Amino acid sequence: MDSIDTAEIEACVDRSIRLLRRTFRKHGPGGGWYHDLENGPPGPSATAAGLASMLIVARSNEHVADAFAFLKARQCRSGDRLIDGGWAVNTSNGIPVSECTALVVWLIARCGTHLTPSAPDLRRAVQWLARNQNPDGGWGSFSGQPSRTWLTALSVRALSAARAADPSLRRGVQWLREHCGDAGGWAEVPGAPPTVTHTALVLTALYEAGTPAQDPRLCDGYAWLLQHLDPGRLHDDEARYEVYNVTRTSADGSASTWVSAVWHPGLPYAVSALTRHAGEPAAPVLFTAVNTLLRGQRADGRWPGVDGAARLSMWDLWPYLDALHDVETMRLAHRGDRLVLLRPGAVLVQRPSVRSVAPARVLTGGRRTRWGSLLRRHWATGILAVSVVVGAVAALLGVIAPRELVLGLLLPVILVFVQRAMRPSR
Repeated sequence: MDSIDTAEIEACVDRSIRLLRRTFRKHGPGGGWYHDLENGPPGPSATAAGLASMLIVARSNEHVADAFAFLKARQCRSGDRLIDGGWAVNTSNGIPVSECTALVVWLIARCGTHLTPSAPDLRRAVQWLARNQNPDGGWGSFSGQPSRTWLTALSVRALSAARAADPSLRRGVQWLREHCGDAGGWAEVPGAPPTVTHTALVLTALYEAGTPAQDPRLCDGYAWLLQHLDPGRLHDDEARYEVYNVTRTSADGSASTWVSAVWHPGLPYAVSALTRHAGEPAAPVLFTAVNTLLRGQRADGRWPGVDGAARLSMWDLWPYLDALHDVETMRLAHRGDRLVLLRPGAVLVQRPSVRSVAPARVLTGGRRTRWGSLLRRHWATGILAVSVVVGAVAALLGVIAPRELVLGLLLPVILVFVQRAMRPSR
């Protein structure tokens, strides 16, 4: 029977948090993490992810003050309205980008610490996102860069978490809705083939923005996701990372160009999306996917990187921690469900399609399923056992001779060996 053990989830979380504690480094007025956990000075994106890991997942205040001080010092101050309030990554030449700013806003707002005096100025950061939204309603790295699905979904999540009553949130949601593929999934950029990873993040963003669960766009997206997701694989081979050039022209006409790369470990984003889905078909896929996450973690607390590199990366930690946290905090009951108390500590949740079925029948049906599974796996052994018992009784009663008993057991023994030879290796 499929199951999710939250004790295993906590063990995974503990290993990852120990790794984050080991790789934290002081820097300037505070400290933090870089995406390459063992090299380079801290960056705002990885520091915000580490901060959220401590506060939300580990429920610890460790390194929080240093992370706030670092993020506050790195928040851009400028008379330029398109610069002020954002965050630049270590490789964007001091130019704030939505890859970083949207992530920091989303994580700080989720932590619920944006009103503390030591926290960065979330109001200015939200204004940066609104001012750098493209006229079409989507987001690129900054105003004027082509709108991308990942950056638009991340910005929508940020504004939703910050509870920003801003028209930019509504326009961002509309951009996502309008750029869904005909089949129901979303792609890296409009017009490209849809991917599991981008579809999962968009579904999560739309849900967090208040889209009703029965919305046709959401239902079609989940149907596409369930059809194309392989819950036994950590990575989506169609979207392991997206790489693109970013160019900014300064006031004097000079242009600077750099390469932006965003890593996508696909399965954790799919798990996060599925925890927000009330539909019954998602449950078996979700259970398999969660157990794939639990089995995939390495002994040092990280998961395999999307590019196969041996380095320790924040993006081989945070998305998985976030997904496991979503599993531990997901709603198990939804509108229309029936809850039955089986015994203290055990509650049966019946979805609308089976709410009229007696609980006892549901439970005995599970037992019948288990017995049927056992018989399918061990039918030859069962035949041998019955043959031994019947033959022994017949021999004791003198109905058959011992020699006939031995000869009669040859066929069941051969069947047992045939069954074991046909069993697939793990």
